[in-house]
Amino acid sequence: MKLSTSLLFIIGLTNFIMAQSTFIVAHRGFSSIAPENSLSAFEAAIECGAPYFELDVQASADGVPMVIHDETLDRTSSSGHTGRVDHLTQSELRQVHVGYPSKFGAEFALEPLPTLADALALAKGRIKVCVEIKVSGIEEAIVRDIQEQGMDSEVVVFSFLPDVLRRVHELAPELPLLFLKEQASVQDLMRCSELNAGAIGVGGRTTLDAAFVQTAREAGIQIWRWTVDEPDEMWNMLAVPVHGLISNCPDKALRLIE
Repeated sequence: MKLSTSLLFIIGLTNFIMAQSTFIVAHRGFSSIAPENSLSAFEAAIECGAPYFELDVQASADGVPMVIHDETLDRTSSSGHTGRVDHLTQSELRQVHVGYPSKFGAEFALEPLPTLADALALAKGRIKVCVEIKVSGIEEAIVRDIQEQGMDSEVVVFSFLPDVLRRVHELAPELPLLFLKEQASVQDLMRCSELNAGAIGVGGRTTLDAAFVQTAREAGIQIWRWTVDEPDEMWNMLAVPVHGLISNCPDKALRLIE
């Protein structure tokens, strides 16, 4: 009985230590309870206690960073607007609502489509922000928005696009970078170093085996994992442990840690 109790204590302590080394990122905000990439979802992420939220940036026709995942308005628009984001100016996009009616009905029907500046202003001093750049050509505008808010130490820049990360580093070497890869390999860890990225964000097709994790540790590369919503998989990621766990359900992950 004494041995069993000791083992249980050690297991519990180990799980606690591993959990404390992982921080939770609200994917597109708290997107399971409010429309993704909306100010309501970002506010909900803050209220639930997540240390970070993630957002996606596309460009308007006049080069303004707009917070939306898709290239088009079709999926999330609740105001009848459709078509490509980069075919409309910021002024025109200000008329768009993104209440994601197929998921939330009319509850968020008047939710505005935010600019990056809007999202950063809401977050400043309250939560850190992961900015995923979906397209090239708006790196200067994004860096300008971050620096105008004085949030260099509160933002991590994500991208699947190596040239985007290179350009951001040229413009603002102090900004932390994360290279995104759905199916990452050890070779991709080496690319992180070439891109001045201190972290890699991996999808579900990546095998987080001992060799991959050890290579990342030896290279000083953090591993962030997206998008994890089920408790069993969350536990698995805490056991690796990953540095960042990105979830549509940050409340579930925070409860596991607590």
